[in-house]
Formats: sequence, C-alpha cells, structure tokens
Amino acid sequence: MVELSNAQRRSSSLEHDFAGTSYLVLLGPINPVLVDDVASRETSLWASFGLFNVVAHTADEREADALTHWAASQGAPSERWKIEDSCIADVECVSGAPCLDTTLAEQAISRLAKAARKDELHTAVMDYCFTMESTLARMAGLPQRFQEELVILGEALSKKFEARLRRDNAGPFQTLGSLLTVNAALSRFSSKSLSCTSPILERECHLWTHSLLGIGTASIGLRNLVRFFEDTIGEVRIPQRVLALRHETDSVPNLQTLHGMSLALSRDYLAPEETVGLDDSREPRSGRSAFGDSPDGAVAQPPLQHLVSYFSARDGYRSTERTISAPTSSIDACNDSRWSLMTLTHEVSHVVIRAILADLLGDLEDEKNLAHGLDLLERHEKAGNLHDELRRVLLLSLAQMEAQARGVSATEVSSTRDLAELMRRWERDANETLTHVFDLCYFYNERVDKYITDIWTTWGVIPRMRPRIREYLVRTITAAMAMQLRRGSLGETKAMESIQASLETLARTGRGGRHPKDALEMLECEWPSVIRPMVQARRLLACILACVIYSPWAATKVRAQLGPELKACELSGLPLTNPAHFVEKFSGDLAPSCARSLWTYHALAFAEA
Repeated sequence: MVELSNAQRRSSSLEHDFAGTSYLVLLGPINPVLVDDVASRETSLWASFGLFNVVAHTADEREADALTHWAASQGAPSERWKIEDSCIADVECVSGAPCLDTTLAEQAISRLAKAARKDELHTAVMDYCFTMESTLARMAGLPQRFQEELVILGEALSKKFEARLRRDNAGPFQTLGSLLTVNAALSRFSSKSLSCTSPILERECHLWTHSLLGIGTASIGLRNLVRFFEDTIGEVRIPQRVLALRHETDSVPNLQTLHGMSLALSRDYLAPEETVGLDDSREPRSGRSAFGDSPDGAVAQPPLQHLVSYFSARDGYRSTERTISAPTSSIDACNDSRWSLMTLTHEVSHVVIRAILADLLGDLEDEKNLAHGLDLLERHEKAGNLHDELRRVLLLSLAQMEAQARGVSATEVSSTRDLAELMRRWERDANETLTHVFDLCYFYNERVDKYITDIWTTWGVIPRMRPRIREYLVRTITAAMAMQLRRGSLGETKAMESIQASLETLARTGRGGRHPKDALEMLECEWPSVIRPMVQARRLLACILACVIYSPWAATKVRAQLGPELKACELSGLPLTNPAHFVEKFSGDLAPSCARSLWTYHALAFAEA
C-alpha cells in the first residue's frame, strides 16, 4: 500500500504502531479523492491495488462509523476493523450496492450446460459454466459498468458456445480450444481480481505479494483501458468495413504496382461518406457505403463482444479472439517503459488483424473458397472489386515470402491443395507483420522512432530472444517501410536506416538490454543478403495495410485530446478522455515504482470520462 497525503493531512507511516485502541476502515472500489475530501485531517489514508483500495486509520470510533456510512451512501462496500494493541479484536462488514440482475446470463449458462454432450467437450463446457457462474456471483464489489459487461459477456459467450455445440457439422477441437482459452482467462481474472472480497480475512489472493487485498483496482484500470480501445478502434468495425469493400468496384487500384499504391494512398477507403470536408490528407472514398453508415440509411451493427481482460505471469501481453492479458509484473512496474501498458496496443492490433485475415483467407477447408483464391492468384491484372484485390495481393505476398524463403524466383501454386498449404505456412508471419504496421499507423500516428523505441524496449525483458532477432528486425523494418511506399525501391533502405538510428540510441542508453546491440550487429552482417530480401518479399503486406486498411478517419478515434492536464502521482479527480494518451505519457520511467504504478491504475480506474 502507498500512503496518501496532502498539505493538510497528518502523514507519517512510522507513527502507525497500532498501540491501544484504533480502527481500520477498508473501503472501495472508490476514488481516493472523494475519501480524502470527507475524512478528517487526523485520519491516515493509504491506497492499495485491491478492490478495497482505500484504507483509513483513525483512533476515533465516530470517524470510523462515519466513513463506513459514507461509503454505503456511495454504493461501496466497507469493513471496519477494531484494533486492540496491534491485534484485530472485531470486524464489521457493510455491504455496498447489490449485484446487478444476472438472470439472462444464468439462463444462457444453464442452456449451455444442458446442451453439453458426453464427449471430449463435456469437461471443458462444465468448467466454463462453473467458472462463469462463480465470477458472476463474486462481482458485487465491481463498478456497475464492469458488472454490466460481465453479465453481457456471460450471456453472449454462453449463447455462442451453445450454438457451436448444436451445429451438426462443427468439429469439436476448435470449440475445445476456445473453451480452454476462455476458461483460463476467467479463472485468472476471478482468482486474482475477485478473490479478496468481503469478508477479507476469509479470502486470499493467489498472487501472494497481494494476498490480503488482491489486485481488483488494477484490474478495473486494465479493463477501462481495454474498454477505451473497444469503444474507439473496436466500434469503427474495421474488419466489417474491409469485408464491405466487395462493393467497391469503381476505380479499383492495382495494389501490385507503385502507381496503384500511390493512387490508393490518396484515398480513405474505410471512411463513411459524411466525412467529406474533414481536414484530412486523404479523400473519402466515393459511392454508397456497404457497411451501413451511408446517408441513405444505416444498418445497425450487433454490439461488440467485450474481451476478458486479466493479469497473467504466464501469458504476459497476449490476445486471442476473446481475451487480452497483461503481465503481472506490470502491476507494480507499469510506469517503467519496459513494462508499459502501451504494449496492449499491439495485442489490440492482433485482434483486428486476426479478424481481417480470417475474412481475406477464408475457410481453408472450403474448396470453393480455395478455387476462388487460386483464380485470383493466377491473375495478371487487378481484381474486379477492392476486397478481391486485397485478397489477390495478400496471396501474392504469401507466395513471394515462400519463394524468398526457398531461394527461388517464384513459387508454383497449381492446385487448391498447394494454396491451402501456402496459407497455413505463412498466415502467422503475415499476421505479425500486418499487426506491426497497424500498430504503428493507428496507435503511434506513424511516429517510427517512438514506435521502435517502445517496442524494442519492451522486448528487452524477453529472455533468450537472440534466435528471434532476425524476424523482429524484418517486421519492424517492414512496418517502417509502410511509411516509405512512395519512394519505390528506396523505401526499404530508408526504413532500415530509421530503424538503425533508433537501435543505436537504445544501445547507447542500455534500454532494451542486449537486444539492440545484437540487432545492429545482425543488420551490419545480413542486411544486403538476408534481411533486405525478406523485407522486399513483405512489401505488398505493407501496401495492403498502409494503402487500404489504414484509415485516417478511423485513426482519429484513438487520437482524441487528453483533456485536463494531469500531474504525475496527483489524483485530481479529473476525467481521462484518452487513457491511451495518458498511459503513453506516464510510462517512460527508467525504473519501476510501485507508487507511480499504483497512481496509474487508480487514474485509469477512477478518472473515467
């Protein structure tokens, strides 16, 4: 815990020996600024990472009672501990606002349990049902909006899994994988974030450094940051907008040629028509929007399904279709650039790119889909619509990556089976490369040096990374090359030089550990013969994202102004209009600080706009 103090409040941790009779009041989750306003100046206050995020110490019983009554009026649970000579003599628990109605979610969970077959899925299905029920039953201490999201999530996930079970043609193993991933995420979220609820002394958090109060407030802060990404880049529905490009048939550019790239770079293909006249470097595309936001009538999109966000020492920064995680080390050290929560932008980018690739590659078991892909790949001219042109150039890029890896001039793809194998071999590489370009364009506003500095600094904590340095160099240079497409063949050289400059700075300062020095040595030895050909083979991937999938209109959604200026380690109660901007600004320290990390999570948790 960290002691809260201001100019008016008595403050000295050394004074708290708890001799005689006194009272500890634990309350939350609640903004410490509000508690500071109502507590007397003689009351000492601490902040914690737990759901009971404010702890007050007073020798006045009336003050302790007043704080518990006030917390109840704010809808926050509390506990009053009577302390006799450093021992807990009595505990009084006061409940906060009641849990939201979970009937719809529980009904969906019940239907899923009844639909579970006695096969390899049965254990995973029942494990999900029990874990989700337990999570819903223990969420009373969470803010109302967080509870609402959990109820919606429980209902939506249960319905989706039930639908999968009832499909006659659904193979079990993809569903099993999804169930296991969600079960692991829910278990880690529940055991770390909801474990230390009232009565506190009968609970424990399995994250032992936070075993008394847990990390509930840190989890709320993490969830609010992820929600910001969902409410901005998520609500733009980029994968659906890419799918709608099937209706874009006028003036389709040939993305394989430099002229086509230059033409595409001058237009924003994902922006709705009503953005005409905005101050932007690109022109909005013409024609009716097939996505549903055209002036002639919008089509309502289904609500986004929230990601399960959690902390995990094992998963670290990771995302799947339904989950997103941060490392437990970031709880106490997110102020340090090596553990910055800005790394979540990369994981959010993965979520978007994964959905786009699923659309562009299609079902690898569907012969009709593969035959259409093979026809596109064999074309020597642009496709008839922009969606097919994206798909054609993506497949051509995979073929070029295959050819470069094999050391041949071209890869022969003569059958649908060959095409399916090509997709399987290179989908992961394409995913990673596109994710880097997406992250740089959307979240870093094309600031190459800032992006390279941040991402190589966070890679500094990865052990035994040397065998992967080449692939990391290729990805980051390809991302930087996306900013240089108009330079033609000079683009990859300019990109390499910008990466080299950033790595030299990191090597001088020691940030990023040994990896920047190893990367510079590898660049010097391998650039002309190995790394440059690999980057050139991925040029079309950079083109796909920079020319079409990147939308300046959509990017403005995550670039809103910060709002009122916040000072480090000062809780002002002012709202955050852009949590990502806030995290970027206050996560550049050179050493971990528990106090600054605690402040960061409190600002994210309680300074919602």
